[in-house]
Amino acid sequence: MVQEWTVNGISGGDPAVGTIDADGNYKAPAVPPIPNTLVISAYGTTFEAKGTISVTNPAPGITTISPTLAMQGSTVTLTVTGSGFTRQSQVFADGASIQTRFVSGTSLQATLTSGILETAGQRTVAVSTPSPGGGTTKTLTLTVVPDGTVSASKHPLVALYDIQPPRDAKVTVNFGPDTSYGKNTSSFSTPAGGGPVEVQVAGMIPATTYHMRAQITFVDGTTLTDVDHTFTTGAVPPSRFANIKTTTYPGMTPSPGVEFLDLISPAPGTNLLQASTYDLNGRPIWYYDAEPGSTVIPIKLLPNGHLLFYVSYLNHQNDSLREIDLAGDVIRDLKRTDLNNALAARGYDLVVEQLHHDVLPLPNGHIIVLGNLTKRIDGLTGYTGPTAVQGDVLVDLDPNLNPVWTWSSFDHLDPNRHLQGLPDWTHSNAVVYTPNDGNLLISMRHQSWVLKIDYENGTGSGAILWRFGDQGDFTLTSGDRSTWQYGQHYPRVISINGPVIRLGVMDNGNLRMDANGTPCGSKGAAACYSRLPVFDIDEQSRTVTPVWEYRPGFYSFWGGSSEFLGNGDVEGAFSAASPGSRIEEVTGGANPQLVWEMDITLESIYRGFRIPSLYPGVQW
Repeated sequence: MVQEWTVNGISGGDPAVGTIDADGNYKAPAVPPIPNTLVISAYGTTFEAKGTISVTNPAPGITTISPTLAMQGSTVTLTVTGSGFTRQSQVFADGASIQTRFVSGTSLQATLTSGILETAGQRTVAVSTPSPGGGTTKTLTLTVVPDGTVSASKHPLVALYDIQPPRDAKVTVNFGPDTSYGKNTSSFSTPAGGGPVEVQVAGMIPATTYHMRAQITFVDGTTLTDVDHTFTTGAVPPSRFANIKTTTYPGMTPSPGVEFLDLISPAPGTNLLQASTYDLNGRPIWYYDAEPGSTVIPIKLLPNGHLLFYVSYLNHQNDSLREIDLAGDVIRDLKRTDLNNALAARGYDLVVEQLHHDVLPLPNGHIIVLGNLTKRIDGLTGYTGPTAVQGDVLVDLDPNLNPVWTWSSFDHLDPNRHLQGLPDWTHSNAVVYTPNDGNLLISMRHQSWVLKIDYENGTGSGAILWRFGDQGDFTLTSGDRSTWQYGQHYPRVISINGPVIRLGVMDNGNLRMDANGTPCGSKGAAACYSRLPVFDIDEQSRTVTPVWEYRPGFYSFWGGSSEFLGNGDVEGAFSAASPGSRIEEVTGGANPQLVWEMDITLESIYRGFRIPSLYPGVQW
């Protein structure tokens, strides 16, 4: 019977040489001793037995490293998984030993400092365990992604952020006046397999230093954050901007976002910017500087982050449909003359004389343009001899800007109904898409009607399905003729529930009729007024129910828009709110209350809307 076990003469051994229990079970030390050959002895009353044992490190193996990507100049904790790791195992990067922490026999962690990652490229990673035994593993690759660069674009308020992820990824840029950032762009994808991405960073006020950094998200979920960069926006002469003043009313919080303005008619002798965006404090954060003598109208933010509008001239000879990016670079520009040539080449008997008021990008990439043409018509009510009549047309352009469908007011309406005289017969100002049936709404200001047109995503007949407004195809449930919209702008579909369309509109109020059919402003009649009404239009019963309205208390006889905000508020742009233009945000419930307003002088506003940000799908 064994009475004692020893290791190198030490009864029971110790941590340096290993331990052995009363049953002879030997446990080797974590680190092989020097020398590594040990004597194990067993002693009994009548015998003594000895043997030797060599303690060696296991051969390490490496399976994975995480992450496999690191940002240039960063500090990264690298996790290495494999087998046979000991407390003596060391991680090496490009042959240099790295501070390593033993986690387990299958896991190590190493800290890669900015010095190791100071240059972009590939690093080899291996694990080495010293002798006795041990060895060095195969290598795995860590890719160091080059940090981004920030430079100026031709636009003083737009920075260019360039970065090159080596694999498929999406890039978002965070930016703000300090390193808390606060704003971000949309996500922009690399080319297939990785490659350069350039993000146009917009939404900054003039002459201000901003911090920005890129966030890279790879398809496997790995994320990298670039180092912080700074960019100082250019100065823009204050004389280029309209006089803007904003007010937030006590106890009120405006709906978040920025104000997208379509300004026109600058004061004589000025060179004011038109298409522009302001924060809710009235500070400019973006604009488009169109060529002198032109008008930019309207302006729409596209799903790809570009902007779409008409550039219009007094003689309309050079009118064009233009798409730009945030830096103001022209992506596409379709001249009116080229549009007419394309119409003629495809057999359409239609010549567009002017592109005006509205353009509608559709979900399928098509674009509906609004234009007009003039015909001379004899025998019209109130006129003698052939009379010039200007009516509106629609042209559907496919994604390559080829015309594929047209509509003309002359084919569907009676020119003898000319509420505001001739030649400006219809004066349409907005086109709206109804996604439930693929049809179009067109706002005809000089008819005081909103028409629904059988478009059916380009396969419809163009027939007028209904006319919404006084003397149209619906009955008011209120019975009060004055509650129709008159001389309206910019109808907006709020919701569609079965046959009921909830529609908001900017009701300018021109020629508003009272119960006796007397227009407002005429002798003995009430004064004209503007408002923001909401209607429920029942297409099945052909009835209209007024459900909400806001009256600003003045008459805006032209222009304007309405917008229904995410927090339930309603915003209206009133183009004629003496002495300039005004945008008002009001609560959307009963007894609407003012929340926020923007007053504009030196320039008039055609439309103004609250948008979440300058980037689709991003809320600021």
